Amino acid sequence: MFGLGTTELIIILAIVIMLFGVGKLPIVAKQLGAGIRNFQKSVRGEDDDEPAAADKRIEDKRADALASEASVTETEKSENKVIF
Repeated sequence: MFGLGTTELIIILAIVIMLFGVGKLPIVAKQLGAGIRNFQKSVRGEDDDEPAAADKRIEDKRADALASEASVTETEKSENKVIF
């Protein structure tokens, strides 16, 4: 596993225990596992909530652009009319 032997893993475990203490070790492991799962989900593309929100914003902007384009067209037509 990553070219680490038993001795190196024991040393790393001892350092982690000294840094976080025995009481916080399960909490740290749980948070690390959750972080790894979230990372794997995002790499696989299972997190589809954000693209849907982005698509909705794009559609909203497109609708706003079409509405303002129609307004500009109306204004141009009214300016082209000659009033006597």
